[in-house]
Amino acid sequence: MQTVTVPAGGAVITEFKVDVPGNYMLVDHALSRAERGLVGMLHVEGPPNPEIFDGKIEPGTGH
Repeated sequence: MQTVTVPAGGAVITEFKVDVPGNYMLVDHALSRAERGLVGMLHVEGPPNPEIFDGKIEPGTGH
């Protein structure tokens, strides 16, 4: 896990690898914004990897 500090008015670019397909919600630490719909959804496609995650992935949800 990595944390990146982004100052007000700033921006950041990051690169990462996702090992399991699914929908991943992207939020910041002000979770009240998520209640207002200010979230991103990262949709990852690919073959399942049961060595890492062996559960049911349902459309429209995170893990």
